[in-house]
Amino acid sequence: MSDATTINEITPIQVSFYSDEVTAFQANDGEVYAAANKVLRNIGFNEDRVKAIRKKWRDDEVISTRGRNFTLWYPNGVAGHSESTYCLSAKILPLALAKISITPELKKSYPETVEKLVRYQLECADVLYKHFIGKSNSYAQTVPPAEKHIDAEEFMMYLVWYIQGWQTFANDITTQLKDTTNVIQSLAASTQSLVEQMKQIPHNNFATTPSIKSTVDPEIKKWLDNAWNSAEIISRKTGKSKVTSLIEVYKIMRTNGIDVTALYDQYKVNHPGAAKIKMCAESPDLRAAVESAFKELHRKYYPNMYSTETFKPMKKVYKSQLINSTPQEIREIITNIKSSASYNRKAMLVYREIGRRTGVNLKEEAHNYAIKNGYLNCSQAYYISIREEYLNILKQITEV
Repeated sequence: MSDATTINEITPIQVSFYSDEVTAFQANDGEVYAAANKVLRNIGFNEDRVKAIRKKWRDDEVISTRGRNFTLWYPNGVAGHSESTYCLSAKILPLALAKISITPELKKSYPETVEKLVRYQLECADVLYKHFIGKSNSYAQTVPPAEKHIDAEEFMMYLVWYIQGWQTFANDITTQLKDTTNVIQSLAASTQSLVEQMKQIPHNNFATTPSIKSTVDPEIKKWLDNAWNSAEIISRKTGKSKVTSLIEVYKIMRTNGIDVTALYDQYKVNHPGAAKIKMCAESPDLRAAVESAFKELHRKYYPNMYSTETFKPMKKVYKSQLINSTPQEIREIITNIKSSASYNRKAMLVYREIGRRTGVNLKEEAHNYAIKNGYLNCSQAYYISIREEYLNILKQITEV
C-alpha cells in the first residue's frame, strides 16, 4: 500500500484458501479484515442468502463490534476503481461463521455448501492470521507467530476470548429456546383451560336435543341456494369469502332492528350445528329481511346494475356468475380443433392468435369490459362470445 492510503482506502489482497481466493487486508488499525460477501460466496451461498446473513451480522450485538465498511481500491494499470465493502475482523470471523445455522434442509439441499461452511468455520481465520504474521508490528503483538512459544498466561487469555464468544452464541440460542418454550407453555395452558371449561358443561343438555332432519323442504333449499348465489356475487366484487358477505347482511339487518345473533342464540339450543342462514330460511320475515339486505349490498357493489330511482335491477345480476366461465359454444369450437394438445393449451394458442390478428391484448380488454360493467373479472372465452368480430376470427382460425 502507498503512503496515501487511508484506513477507508485499503488495497485488497487475495489470500489462497484451498481452491478459493479470500479478499483480505491488514488495516491501519493493525487488525486483519476479510470481505464478508466474498467469504459467503466462496462457501456457496446465493446472493439472497449472502444479503440475509450479512444483515444478521450487522445487527448482531457482538459481531457488529468487529465489522466495518471500507472503501477498497482495486488497481488496474494506471487507473483503477473503488468499492464499498462490509468486512469482518479475522478475530470475529470464526464466531460469525459459527452463528450460521446448519439446518437439516441445508444439509440435504446443499451438502457441498455445508462441507465448505464447516471448513471455513474451523480454518479460515487461521489462514488469514498466518498470511499476515510478521507484516505488521502491531498485529504481531496481538497475534503471536505459530513458532513462538505461548506461555500459560497468554494461552489462558486466548482461551477466555474464545469461550466468551461461544458463550455469547449459546446465550442467544438459549434465549430463543426460552421464548419458544414460553409460547408452547402458554398454548398448553390455554388448551387445558378449554378442556376444563368443556368438562363443566353438563352432557345431559344434549341428550334430549332433537336430531336435525336429513331432508330439507324444497322451497327452503331453493331459497338457500339463491342466498348463497347472492353472497357469491358480492364475493366476486370484494374478493372476500361468501361467509363474510353474509356477515355484512346480518350487520345491515341489525341496523334495521333485527338482532340475528340474539335470535340465533335461542334457535341453536334446539338446532345444534345449524347455521344462521338456515334459521333465516325457516322464517318468512327473516327471509324478507335477508333479501332486502342483499339488494342493498348489490346496489353498493354493483351500482351500474340498479336504477337509482326504483332500486330495481337494470340487468340480470346473476349473469355475473357466468362471466368467468367458458360458454358452451366456444368450448365446442376449441375442443374440435385437431390437435393432441390439451384443451387449455389449445385455448391459449387460439386467444394468442386472435390478439395477434386484432392487435389488442385480449385478456386486458376482457378485464376492462368487466370493470366497466360492474363485474370483478371476465374470461377471454366469454368476451369472445359477445364480440361478433372476435367470434368470426375464432371460427376462421379453427377452419384452417
